[in-house]
Amino acid sequence: MTSPTDEIRPAHPSPWPQSQPSRASQPSEPSRPSQRRHPLRWLRSPWPHQRGRDRIAQAVVVALACLPAALVAGRLFAGMRYLAPLAGAVVVAALVAWLSAHLVARIELVWLLGLVGGVLYGIVLTAGNVDLLVSGLRAGWPRVLAAAVPAEPRAMLLIPLGALLWAAAHLAVVLVVRTENTLLPLLPPVAGLIGVLLLVGDAGDGVTAATLALGGWRPSPVLLTGVFILLAMAVAALRAARPLAAPDPATGPAGGPDGPGGSGGSGGPAGSPGRARRALNGSLVVTVVVVVVVTLLATVIGRQLPVAARFDPREHVSPPVENVTALNPLVQVRAQLVDAEHEVFTVRLADDPRTGRPAAADTRVRIAALGDFDGASWRDDGQFVRVDETLPTSDGSSVRPSASVTVRAEVTFGAAGSDLLPTFGQPTSVTYHPAAEVAGAAPAGGSGDAPDLVFQPSSGSLAALATPARGDRVELVMQVPRPSQRALAEAVPATGPAAEPYTTLPGRPSWLEATAKRLVGDARTPYQRLDALQKALAGPGYPYDLSASPGHSYGVLNDFLNPQQESDSHGYAEQHATAFAALARALGFPTRVAVGYLLDRNRVTTDGAFTVTNWQAHAWPEVLLAGIGWVSFEPTDISDLRHRAPTVEPMPLGGRSIEAPASLKPLEPPGVDPPSDAGGGAGGGAGRVLAWTLLIAVVSLLGLVLATLSLIIGEKARRRAARGRGTPGERARGAWHEARDRLAEHGVSRSRALTYREVLGLAGQRPATAAVEQPLRELAALAEMARFAGGGAVEPDATRAWQLVAQIRHGLRNSNGRASALRARIDPRPLLPPPRGSSDLSPDPAAEVPPGGPAGPPPPSWAEPR
Repeated sequence: MTSPTDEIRPAHPSPWPQSQPSRASQPSEPSRPSQRRHPLRWLRSPWPHQRGRDRIAQAVVVALACLPAALVAGRLFAGMRYLAPLAGAVVVAALVAWLSAHLVARIELVWLLGLVGGVLYGIVLTAGNVDLLVSGLRAGWPRVLAAAVPAEPRAMLLIPLGALLWAAAHLAVVLVVRTENTLLPLLPPVAGLIGVLLLVGDAGDGVTAATLALGGWRPSPVLLTGVFILLAMAVAALRAARPLAAPDPATGPAGGPDGPGGSGGSGGPAGSPGRARRALNGSLVVTVVVVVVVTLLATVIGRQLPVAARFDPREHVSPPVENVTALNPLVQVRAQLVDAEHEVFTVRLADDPRTGRPAAADTRVRIAALGDFDGASWRDDGQFVRVDETLPTSDGSSVRPSASVTVRAEVTFGAAGSDLLPTFGQPTSVTYHPAAEVAGAAPAGGSGDAPDLVFQPSSGSLAALATPARGDRVELVMQVPRPSQRALAEAVPATGPAAEPYTTLPGRPSWLEATAKRLVGDARTPYQRLDALQKALAGPGYPYDLSASPGHSYGVLNDFLNPQQESDSHGYAEQHATAFAALARALGFPTRVAVGYLLDRNRVTTDGAFTVTNWQAHAWPEVLLAGIGWVSFEPTDISDLRHRAPTVEPMPLGGRSIEAPASLKPLEPPGVDPPSDAGGGAGGGAGRVLAWTLLIAVVSLLGLVLATLSLIIGEKARRRAARGRGTPGERARGAWHEARDRLAEHGVSRSRALTYREVLGLAGQRPATAAVEQPLRELAALAEMARFAGGGAVEPDATRAWQLVAQIRHGLRNSNGRASALRARIDPRPLLPPPRGSSDLSPDPAAEVPPGGPAGPPPPSWAEPR
């Protein structure tokens, strides 16, 4: 039997006298079992490693939550080869994070190990090419935004995506191991998914499913986001589960001398003695079920509903490239015709499987399509993008499969010429073989001499970033229009956003439309008007003459179409093609000027290859017809392209003016990624948009960081002021809480389960806090007296308690340095919920339980409630 006095008497004598404490006056503490300190104990994590299997499950699920982002990135690539390096980045990063977070105590070393591991993984990914790794991290981001879809999974595209996924997976697993917050580990996977969605944008929406990853299945961002939410809820459920333990006969129903949540155990229902298990809170179960149902419904419905237009960074990134071509190719047509003849390339058409004969192709081979006319010259009308083998689809100007045939061609280059590559119709794939590979001196795909290729989807133009060498070979697959006569007779001009840029005539002169109507005569249907126009320009009224003055501005065309003397009506392909294009635009047709070569059926080798020389250079107009695509017309007499070749004597000054400066305008440089050493100002308007976007993002991020740090410092000051108010007893207890916060900034746990003695033990074990052990012991004694004294606490004790807090603050700053003190001021750990775990110290029954065993409920003097 115990008296009422015994029931409220502390089960353990207070270790501190009521007067000024000192080490000599303190009663001896129960001895702990002798433990040999590990020589590398500083590497051990200070966080408790309880429920190890549950933490492993959390780490696995949070790593899986990073994989939807890797699948979203698959919309950029053709095939499945992208998945192994990206998924490998997630897996390896998770393993590195798990091991380092458990073995290394200092969080700075954990981040350093993660950085080193990421660099080593990148070196393995690039086969030891450190320069490629650095270039990918520095210049790969705009390369991803400007990549033509679907792209080959090259290192320059995989490095930025892999770095993003590595950072997300590593940070998420570290937060799983080192924190108790339920949702905090989900922030890195969310950031990684958002980052990949921004980089991918609308890529892959217009690509044929057969050319995309996962066997033709296009990974839907909506579906993958739904999968991510389910995995995120699984992580939250695992981390929000509460520990339940069966009653222990040695500690009593309360779970031990420290009460519920103390170091002696955790309370729980009967039925499983000595074993801990976890169960979900009832409200959390309902929340998880609701979120899962809503996610599934939103995923199913979201895939069916149309999505409104949204900001896509890929639309604003088209960095220019230099030295694709030096001059407008239209200007070079006559220069090639008057030069000495030499072979440019050979074209071999693959046999059609249906007929066994070479596939029928147009007699024109195009190298450029010029659709931008400013009244003085025709130039290229768009931006180029880097490509691999599979070429991206174009806008609405592309060829319809129902009105086209597939043509396969093999082009072998002769003498060095233009960087622009020959094509037919709309190319869909290209494979480049350097001469060494063609000759068998290098394995297929193993030569590093192949230049990078760029492509303009709207015009179908291909270019190499280095001039092809003699013997280099290109294999092409193209869609070439083959409309029936009935389809042409019923054709109408194309309209809409895709056709509008090809109908503009800046500063249109009044004579242009009148001349067009005069030449088409009584023709009624659209195709009849186009046919009448080409026949009029190719007729005897406009004879072919290579000695005619060059140029194709409004002034030149006016003299050519409305001659004042007979010689003014002479012209060659440049005038005939541009006159047709301008006149057709005046009639409402979208047109452009194509430049290339004519195939001569009299120049076919024994193996069926067409030999193309510079004497076959030519230009012709193309018209965009609805439902058919770009259709070529021939307003030039091509019976003799070198008729009356000009001499090198100066051009006559009479007649129409020679507009050499206008015609020598360089081709608008195609836009692809700049070289690694290119300046930041080369991006033009698109570069400025990207620069401003990045600047706003960086400033916003800095503002968010500064605001967060200000809130942390302000909240600590508010708590300190609140704890310094009230009765003497409240102020003394507030001083103890303030000291606990300062210790937490240096790694001492804030768990509610820790007793005063355990807090002192943890502080004494850490080098960062050992210097303040003496004032901390005195403060603990004052706080305990204030708890039991209640309203009887005196003012001197409260004043002394806050003086000790000041000593603790100064002691921590003096022993750890100013840098550590500054880091402690912005440390958010004192503001986070205290962990549910118990002491970091090894359990020592002798230190906590009296020799007679636990006597009733635990006394409050041993558990410090917050």
